[in-house]
Amino acid sequence: MSKRSEAKQARETYKAKKAEHNARFNNADTDPNSEEFVASNDAVADAARRVSWLRRG
Repeated sequence: MSKRSEAKQARETYKAKKAEHNARFNNADTDPNSEEFVASNDAVADAARRVSWLRRG
C-alpha cells in the first residue's frame, strides 16, 4: 500500500472512531471513568497518533 493510501486510511479510521465515540458518549450521564469510555477514548487517541494534526479536522 502506498504512503498516500495508508495516510488516507488512517484519516478515515480516525474520523470513524471519533464519530462513534462522540455519538456514544456525548451526553450528560456519561461516566468519564467507566471502562467502556476509557477504552473508546484510548482507541481514538491511538488512531489520532497515526494522523497528522493538520489532517484531523
